[in-house]
Amino acid sequence: WHFWAVNDRLEPERMMGQLSAMKEMGFHGTVFHPRYYPGIPAYMSEAYLDLLSRLILHAKEIGLAVLDIR
Repeated sequence: WHFWAVNDRLEPERMMGQLSAMKEMGFHGTVFHPRYYPGIPAYMSEAYLDLLSRLILHAKEIGLAVLDIR
């Protein structure tokens, strides 16, 4: 497990690529923590939650566990 601090826009394709890279590096899981991202999409908005769901489903597909600590 490692801490995935997100400090930029939440871009689904790039983030799914990062999850895939984590898995390829041998990680079994990650802790998602959007620290200083610019609020796009707005925190806890429907778009934010949809994106988070997409990321979790992608991680599950590739065998990577995700925790959200917010």
